[in-house]
Amino acid sequence: MIRQHGWLALLATAVLGWSQLNGARAEEGTAALAARLASNSAEEQLTALEEVIKLGPSAAELLPAVLTQLNNADVGVRYEAMAAVGAIGPSAKSAVPQLLKLLQGSELLLKYEALVALRSIGVQSDEISRAVAPLLGDEDRMIRVEAAATVVALKLAGRGEAIAALSAALSDGREGVRSAAIPWFSLAGMEAVPALQETLRTGGSAARAAAVEALGNLGPAAAMAVPQLLELAKSDSPALLSSVADALGNIATDPQQSVPVLVKLCRHDSVVVRIEALKALGEFGRSAAGALDQIQASLTDSDVMVRLAACDALGALGPEAKSAIAALSAALRDPEGAVTLRACEALGSIGPAALPELQKLLEDPHYGALALQTLEFMGPMARPASGAILKHLEQANGLPQRNLCLALAAVGADTKSAGPVLKKILNDPMSDARAAAAFALGRLGDRSAIKDLTNVVEDDNPLVRLASAWSLLHMDPGNDEYVKIAVPRLTEALSESNPQIRAESARTLGMLGERASSAVPALVQCLGHDESRPVRIASAVAVSEMGSAGHAAVPQLIALAQDSSAEGRRTAMYCLGRMGAASAAAAPHLKQRMQSGAPQDRMVAAWALLQIEADDGNAALALPILLDAMSREEPQVVVQLVRTASQFAGKHPEVKKAVMSLTNADDPALRAAAAAATERMSN
Repeated sequence: MIRQHGWLALLATAVLGWSQLNGARAEEGTAALAARLASNSAEEQLTALEEVIKLGPSAAELLPAVLTQLNNADVGVRYEAMAAVGAIGPSAKSAVPQLLKLLQGSELLLKYEALVALRSIGVQSDEISRAVAPLLGDEDRMIRVEAAATVVALKLAGRGEAIAALSAALSDGREGVRSAAIPWFSLAGMEAVPALQETLRTGGSAARAAAVEALGNLGPAAAMAVPQLLELAKSDSPALLSSVADALGNIATDPQQSVPVLVKLCRHDSVVVRIEALKALGEFGRSAAGALDQIQASLTDSDVMVRLAACDALGALGPEAKSAIAALSAALRDPEGAVTLRACEALGSIGPAALPELQKLLEDPHYGALALQTLEFMGPMARPASGAILKHLEQANGLPQRNLCLALAAVGADTKSAGPVLKKILNDPMSDARAAAAFALGRLGDRSAIKDLTNVVEDDNPLVRLASAWSLLHMDPGNDEYVKIAVPRLTEALSESNPQIRAESARTLGMLGERASSAVPALVQCLGHDESRPVRIASAVAVSEMGSAGHAAVPQLIALAQDSSAEGRRTAMYCLGRMGAASAAAAPHLKQRMQSGAPQDRMVAAWALLQIEADDGNAALALPILLDAMSREEPQVVVQLVRTASQFAGKHPEVKKAVMSLTNADDPALRAAAAAATERMSN
């Protein structure tokens, strides 16, 4: 709900018999899978290979058994084995020779999967270039696309020919071929823009639509194509207009030209066009402030999806949308519950200006709980509302005590006023909010509650035990006795049904660092298999804090580094970098990710690669990315990049020049980091 920035620097400041049983089960599972792979039953082999695919990189030790199935007489087993090789990823380097042989075969499915697997493994070599190059002219259209994708993804020889092949695919009569080609333009970067612009000029309607989508996938790298996209916004085709709006939002440059066009599209007859135009305005964020009146008007659109998109766009505007507070408040009464939720989220994103309205809503029996949740997500910026929250907590006549305690913990409060109320709840055996009160006392840092918390740390209620141990640690993290009490409880809580509890437990274990290393097996289990992404992310950060004990999590971190969410990928890559040389197996994946279309993905991958192995070859690949990021990232992130890049100033004069230019930066921390790096470079 609340946008956060500078995540790299924020992460950088992050300072039972269960484990044995789990290890035994994993060992038994690996042995059982190997036996099933060696079975004579195709059905057994297929189900075993499906399990290997689910395990992904953590199944690396089963690779030899998987490779034997590439010669299986059953084509289905061979196909599944190929998919398993790809799922194992960078650890499957030894499979490359067999994959190259399959590229010369006649079975299209295996040839297709071999190309997919090569991309997943991430190896770059002249031999692979020679094997893939002929497939750019293969008679099968999908093979041509996959070969081009492989050249672009692995940065093989023939990049120009590959981009040409992808561009040609956009004019293919089969929608599947066009769709398969579109995502790979993002890896081609700016090099692909001229070819896509040519398709916009000369292609048919389907080809132009595909080119528009590909340009959108390129993001800001496609800025030079914006004038053509704006021209296409005059089209009569709703399908093309919705694609143009989406692309303009993804590129999100030149708001002076793009925003007025999107405002006009917000009034189009087509619902889909209106939705995409509002989403695009949201991507411009505060730069779309000129569209505020139109976005606000869209809150009363006849279509519910348009109203939802309008709420989101106002939320993206943040404080710039404060004049829409009354309209969002009215939208809370929308007959569709989803609009009510999103309108409240937008109020939270507007920030302090929305607090009076949210405090008023606390008194409303219909919307009080929703307003409370919004205040909780706003965190410290909602502290002025702590008095209203505390009043409801004291009265105990409406909103649930548990939710009020958690909101108070999130926004912050004066312990002199909040402490007595929270301690009363903690010591009330009839209250169902005792755990939340314990958590709030710790979060607020009320040291007068230490005795109360110590008294309940052996409580019959497991959540009270967990919360009280957590709070004691937060108030006195150096106390070894508290650590001894807390670690088993926090480890046990990693298997709680509530994902918020699991995530908070992982974060606290990470805060303890190597003192909580006994929790590593349970954290690895969460990292690899927990259904909640926040729990997986919190577990990733935690294991990266635990020194050599955390190195056991490298395969799971490599898998998370391929997550569909940007936060998951970037956190995992950051953690791999934190582990240094122990993460060497991740280097091929990081090099591959450095070629992706998302600038922050490239930046974190480049940073992590240099933490793992800071040799000349990696520096040549990573430094251009880091130097580019230093010109546009937030100061706290740039501080990290300066520290890393300055190590290579001796062989790379451009680094010294870039760092020295930051000694006059506005941010004091950045100035200090640049000055310190300049001094090191001069010695």
